[in-house]
Amino acid sequence: HRLDKRCDRAEERGSRHLALVARWDEWLALVGKGAEQEAAALLETQAIAGQPVQHCQKCQIPERPNPTAPDWQAEEVDVSDRCWLDDDMGEKVWMTDFPPPTGFTGYQSCDWGDPDRIYKRECTQDEIAILEADRAAARAAERAEEEALRDSWFKLLKDEASPPPSKSGKRAKGENERQ
Repeated sequence: HRLDKRCDRAEERGSRHLALVARWDEWLALVGKGAEQEAAALLETQAIAGQPVQHCQKCQIPERPNPTAPDWQAEEVDVSDRCWLDDDMGEKVWMTDFPPPTGFTGYQSCDWGDPDRIYKRECTQDEIAILEADRAAARAAERAEEEALRDSWFKLLKDEASPPPSKSGKRAKGENERQ
């Protein structure tokens, strides 16, 4: 009762579900449009025409590097809160709680991994450059988004304030006075 042998037997017998699997997207689109008869005909025509049903094994594998990894591992992890601008000492300094790189000589609150203390350290110059570039890119993206929002808002207001032309193609009386 091995599964692979059962699949082989089903393929040899021309099982209808194999035609469905082979043309799943097309069948699903037809059913989604309410075209059940066309969807059923799709299965029948493939079986009648004797077209071989091809299995698409790679289509059945999830598209992520490790298909056996739990879903939470496949998701992107946000650790942006692990770097911050600290101004406790009167000036803004980039800090992090990530372990220090090899050879680090900057400020650390304690040795990394000390279970009795909260660890933080100042960022290296390379880390600061990356953080500042990320911050600038985020500001630029936010500005572009806000500018697009502004433009669409004022266009909407302008379009609503402009009366439509009359049926004769001429502006209604008093329209030229506003412009």
